[in-house]
Amino acid sequence: MAPMMAQALVSPPRPATSRPATATNKTSSSNSSSNSSTSRPPAQHQSHAHAPSRQTPSNTLPDSLLLCPITQEVMRDPVIAADGHCYERAAIASWLAGHDTSPMTNVPMPHKHLTANHQLRSAALEYIQRNGA
Repeated sequence: MAPMMAQALVSPPRPATSRPATATNKTSSSNSSSNSSTSRPPAQHQSHAHAPSRQTPSNTLPDSLLLCPITQEVMRDPVIAADGHCYERAAIASWLAGHDTSPMTNVPMPHKHLTANHQLRSAALEYIQRNGA
C-alpha cells in the first residue's frame, strides 16, 4: 500500500487545461477566450482522431504480436517457449525437434517445455473471426 501512496505523491496534478469542456467552462466565455491560445482543444476533438482505430476494416493487416515469428502467419495455437517468445505450437515443436536453441536469439534453450498462451489465442481468434484470416 505504501508504494501506491508514494506514487500518488510523485505524480503531478493534471492541469486544468487538459479537462474536457463542461457546462461551467462553456458559460464563462472570458476564460475560454483568454486561454484559447495556450489550451488544447476539447476532448471531443481529440477523440475524433482516434475513432477510426476502434473500427477494424476487414482488410487490415494483423498486429505483429499475432504473427508467429517462424511462419509469419496468425497463430491459432500460440505457446510461450523457454526463451519468452510466443510461437505457433506446431512450428516451434518442429524447430525444437531439430535444435536446442531459440529461433529468435539462437541462444540455447534451458528446456523444451511449451506453455499455452490463452490470452494471445483469444486475441488471434478474434482477429481471425473479424477478418476471415
